[in-house]
Amino acid sequence: MNKYNVRAIRKGLDDCVRNRAWKKLSASVTALIRDPNLLEAVVLTTSKLASGSFLHGLVKQDHHENVLSLATMVARAAPHALTVQDSLLQTPVHIAIARNQPPEMVDTFLRILSGHDDNKSLYQVLAAQDKLGETALIKAAKGDDSSQYIPVLLRYMVQKSLGSLLLIQDKRKQRTALSYAVSNELHNAYKYPQYVPPAELRLLLIATYFAVVQKHEQGNICDHEWTSFQQELLDNSNNALDTSSTTTTTTSSDMVEQLTVRALVTCSHLLGKYAVKLLDFLMENDTYRQWILSQEVDQHGNYMVHLIASNFHVDGNDATGNTTTTKALLLDQLQQRKGEFSEAVCHPNDDGNMPLHLAIATGQFDLVMPLWDDVAIEHCNCRGELPLHLALKPVSVVEFSSLEHVLNNLWKARPSSVEVRDSPTQLYPFQLAACSEWGGKLHENPCQDGDNTEATSTQSVDVQWVNLVFTLLLAAPQAILFQQDTNS
Repeated sequence: MNKYNVRAIRKGLDDCVRNRAWKKLSASVTALIRDPNLLEAVVLTTSKLASGSFLHGLVKQDHHENVLSLATMVARAAPHALTVQDSLLQTPVHIAIARNQPPEMVDTFLRILSGHDDNKSLYQVLAAQDKLGETALIKAAKGDDSSQYIPVLLRYMVQKSLGSLLLIQDKRKQRTALSYAVSNELHNAYKYPQYVPPAELRLLLIATYFAVVQKHEQGNICDHEWTSFQQELLDNSNNALDTSSTTTTTTSSDMVEQLTVRALVTCSHLLGKYAVKLLDFLMENDTYRQWILSQEVDQHGNYMVHLIASNFHVDGNDATGNTTTTKALLLDQLQQRKGEFSEAVCHPNDDGNMPLHLAIATGQFDLVMPLWDDVAIEHCNCRGELPLHLALKPVSVVEFSSLEHVLNNLWKARPSSVEVRDSPTQLYPFQLAACSEWGGKLHENPCQDGDNTEATSTQSVDVQWVNLVFTLLLAAPQAILFQQDTNS
């Protein structure tokens, strides 16, 4: 075997493809399979026809049953050919999606790689990015008529624990597959008075949610939720591969509907303005409207507003927009329906926390402030903590510059709250303030000689903190008298 023979054989195969001489091509490929080394050398050699391997050129042909059978034959005999990228850095899977080949072809390619070399080749193909930075999943989500590939691709990502690939962004717009899928779907959503997200979008939303949760370790995934998702994914991927089926799955279980709403909030940092628009369409559907406004959407008793008030930590590289801004827009959308939303605002989750408690603990007080209710200010969670107590504790991430603003709003709304002890510590608010980590931080980094700017800043914060403690004490002077009586 030499390079001249290889090129000659490859030219003969390309001529068969160009002339659509499928029988001759099939006979040639069958003969090559008898010599695996020669076959691999031939199919991996680049040519002008394909700008890549032989498999690239074959998959580029218009859909024909012979193309599918021949591509399958070559891929099984030389699996490495599936990992090769052409001059545009596309794999055969990219091209199959772009050329609208049957989903069965994509499924066959991935199934061949599944379990091969510890799934390294499968990962390589699913993670491969073309010159635009698009993975196969991004290409499927971005295309107008390629959503049928999404369940097929997700199935292998989920089965082989490759969820991190869902968070890959393209190079041009720094957007994920989910972002493209949602923006495309929004063009169709206005057509339906009772909009229901298609199965492909629901599955992509939920799968991305699981990937975000796992990446940032924001909680455990319940077995029954995972099982419900996998079952729907299996059903829809099988439906995509069933060429005799002309129906699209629109119904889903209660569990999947819950997960869809939760995923929308959790993945809002990946969606930006599209999250707000999708929420608006979901609110027009009676079923989803219930989950959004007045039903628990996770196993911890949280409503949607609890999730918005919770702090989902994300890396700067993950976000297409400001996370806080997106959450503010989501809440603004809900505030327009405040009358329907009153139950959720005053609903304690399993830990006894209302949205106000969570917003204070995560430094997002201003987001929830327009929605709060006096009931929430007076409500103690299961640990016996008022929102005021949480604002003064180390658990809170409220910046010192905004702490006075938070406290003023809380105790002005309910002045009696400054006289209530914090159950875990048995301390009054003024004592919590005096013991807070802010007081310790004031002197953690003593300034060096000559650093007058830092000295002035430290003294200024020191004075502000003393004033804050004194103000709290003046608001409840009887507290110190009660403390003296107790000690005596």
